Amino acid sequence: MLIVADGVLLDGTRASVGFADGRVRAVGALRDVRAACPGAEELDAACGLVLPGLGDAHLHLVPTARALEEVDLSGARSEDELAALCAVASARLPPGAWLVGGRWDHERFPEGRFPRHAALSAAVPDRPAYLQRIDGHAALVNAAALARAGVTRETPAPPGGAIERLADGSPAGVLVDAAMELVFARIPAPGLDETRRLLGVALRRCAEAGLASVHDAALDATQAAALEALGAEDALLLSVFGMLDAAAASSAAALARGPVRSGAFHLGAVKLFADGALGSRGALLFDDYADAPGCRGLAVVSPERLRALAEQGVARGFRVAVHAIGDRANAEVLDLFETLGAERPRVEHAQLVRPADFARFVRVGAVASVQPMHSHDDAPWAGRRLGARVANAYAWRALRDAGAALAFGSDSPIATVSPLAAIAQATGGWREEQRVSAEDAVHACTRGVAFAAGEERVAGALEVGLRGDATVLERVPRSPAEWREARVRFTLARGRLIHAA
Repeated sequence: MLIVADGVLLDGTRASVGFADGRVRAVGALRDVRAACPGAEELDAACGLVLPGLGDAHLHLVPTARALEEVDLSGARSEDELAALCAVASARLPPGAWLVGGRWDHERFPEGRFPRHAALSAAVPDRPAYLQRIDGHAALVNAAALARAGVTRETPAPPGGAIERLADGSPAGVLVDAAMELVFARIPAPGLDETRRLLGVALRRCAEAGLASVHDAALDATQAAALEALGAEDALLLSVFGMLDAAAASSAAALARGPVRSGAFHLGAVKLFADGALGSRGALLFDDYADAPGCRGLAVVSPERLRALAEQGVARGFRVAVHAIGDRANAEVLDLFETLGAERPRVEHAQLVRPADFARFVRVGAVASVQPMHSHDDAPWAGRRLGARVANAYAWRALRDAGAALAFGSDSPIATVSPLAAIAQATGGWREEQRVSAEDAVHACTRGVAFAAGEERVAGALEVGLRGDATVLERVPRSPAEWREARVRFTLARGRLIHAA
């Protein structure tokens, strides 16, 4: 048993919270909580803010761990700087290993276009390199990787993908969306033991950030198997709701098997993709990109295949979650949901939505699973991509006002895993008219996350009988800046202390 003593709840009430048998046992005055939890260890909240356990409705655990260990190119401000960082990282690798990393953003480069592979190939000539863009929907590869994958002037772009080319038609080095798989498929995949290690790294990082539950949005078969095993061993730090990448060939057996519950792990949804991302101009739009006439993005899979996979998921008992960023992708996914018959389907990202479609989220019962920090990262260039349409982008308040259920996430490692940063951005972001209150933002990180997993009756609030999740901050934030700078004092998951500052 544990007691979080002398804290402040979000409504300003002074209270203590007791936990026993993995659940909330008591909330109220310390003497009453002590009576309900005799002999419990006490954690001093020291008048800090005590929240229901914060959750993340959309991240990627294994990539989050790998991003902590691979070359980070977020600081590169030119193609030459990117190449220099890669040369240093490559020198530390054993012979034959791939150089893997990412988080580069060509919008910060003076050229203002996708990078070419020439500088990278010169800096890293002796091993293949695969480097994802910050949004995860494009990759820069070197000549060695292109050769390893057999990608040449004659290689056609696969459906739902694009190969950037030089004037002579040869690959320029950047692969977009489905074309990324041409090279990515050649990278040796981590085995079960390495996957378990990476999951442990990522979950510890989540706990430090104040997260008591997460939704992993695109598990492959190995990751799902590792989480199932860790759940069976009671070795998961926090609760994990998994979405199976239904389009992956390796997922066929897991898809046929259906949902799985194993300790703190629940494989409960299928994840599908309708389009790409705005940064790489893969988000599917009704009209041309403002900065690329003739370009309207990519349908990652055909509408027919998207429907077939969604129907298969529903038939197997899964919830359905679909990545949709562009206004056309969101409209088409809502069209799908109109007739799919899925329980509480999810639109992942919902970054650009036509005004007429906000109310459709409510009509089809769809959860808007959004990531506030994307608006922070996209702010410098989103207006160039969308023009006047940016007024309908990152529209959390419009979705909330329409009555849609909001669930906040990070999309880590695409953005920081910190839920406090998400709350700060949602309450004080660059689009003032779309800001929400701190209460709404916290709700989207707690009740909203639980609702998106169908767990609102078992988690998401500090109520007696619900799952014993709590996030304790060192003080009570009073502004977006204070939310961003807040420090996590304790994180509790299922009544256990999983992080102490």
